[in-house]
Amino acid sequence: MRRFAHVFAACLTMPAFAFQAVHVVQGGGSALQIAIDSAVDGDKLLVRAGAYTSCSITGKGLSIVSDAPGSTIVESVRITGTAIGQRVIVSGLHVRTPALTTSSPIEPSCILLTNCADSVRLEVMTNLILTPHSTRRGARAENEPR
Repeated sequence: MRRFAHVFAACLTMPAFAFQAVHVVQGGGSALQIAIDSAVDGDKLLVRAGAYTSCSITGKGLSIVSDAPGSTIVESVRITGTAIGQRVIVSGLHVRTPALTTSSPIEPSCILLTNCADSVRLEVMTNLILTPHSTRRGARAENEPR
């Protein structure tokens, strides 16, 4: 019942016309990035519990909502290059920093926002500390100290 209430509440925070389609993402691994790549501007991704690799949203407005807050683990998220009218909502994810490698395309932070011309909402996220970052409009989230 609690899961349903969270997903229902997340749906109510957006106007009915704010998304075109709802896609269910499951299976872990790179399934979230594959869903992001195939989604169109305004779509909503309902993410099932599991462990997912790092993902990147570039130039499109999306809503990414976990159906099991805290049980949907993502290594890191990069949101970049969104235009005015392309809003991004990320809700219910537990974000962790991946191991540092020289080939990693994402810096060692949980959430990285760059060149986002419209709003980015982070809701019911766990394992995050937001700190200032040198982007025009955005924040950088770093892994919580243990």
